[in-house]
Amino acid sequence: MDIVGKKIEFSYGSKKVLDEVDFKIGHGKFVGLLGPNGCGKTTLIGLISGTHDLKYGEITISGTSVRNISARDMAKFLAVVPQSNTISFPFTSLEIVMMGRYPFKERFSKFLDKDIEICLKCMSVTDTLQFAKRPVNMLSGGERQRVILARALAQQPKILILDEATSNLDIRHTTSFLATVKELSRVNGITVISAMHDLNLASMFCDEILMIGNSRILASGSVDHVLTKENIELAYKTPVKVKRQDDGKISVHLEIPALKSLVL
Repeated sequence: MDIVGKKIEFSYGSKKVLDEVDFKIGHGKFVGLLGPNGCGKTTLIGLISGTHDLKYGEITISGTSVRNISARDMAKFLAVVPQSNTISFPFTSLEIVMMGRYPFKERFSKFLDKDIEICLKCMSVTDTLQFAKRPVNMLSGGERQRVILARALAQQPKILILDEATSNLDIRHTTSFLATVKELSRVNGITVISAMHDLNLASMFCDEILMIGNSRILASGSVDHVLTKENIELAYKTPVKVKRQDDGKISVHLEIPALKSLVL
């Protein structure tokens, strides 16, 4: 499913976060959403997914305005994995993942065997099957986040949005999950939008990049086109070195500034 945004504006009180933002995300692309803290990545995700009210501009998904898509209908094709989740009630991990099937369940009806099968498969993919009977609030932050990832996959989304979703995961589970999402995108044509801070992970997994800064899209397009020294330094206001590896991937390294001597 393709997503198009035109002249989007959004403010929190008097602070304008997005100013006449235009973008296009093609069907089946894995798109990294990059930019410094507070640049508007999460806000843009909220506008696309319908959790923020779009007042100025237009966002369409496969030609339909997000204003005209109900929350239930949105949940049938779009899933969001937030940065963190607070779950106080002791649902089991399987019960949490099963919540991803609610948009497809008739009111007052029971889950079908097919729903359970889908959820168990998603837990296997995210390495959470061993937590199926454990209360989710007894898991570590990283374990709980993987359960939330499994819940999102259980929706069998055509659009998957990750809002810094791997920030609490260790290296193995981060790369494993992103590789899984990449494969789902490639094989099943899932459109993926991933807000990320790690530029090197973005280089490894993304097809395209949207880089936000100063309330606007600073650069968009292929990884090679966006992840340049000039664009990165403009967005993050910090010196970097950008190198191309033997496999063609780009690696970004911080230039450590000289520290002033401190007198305590």
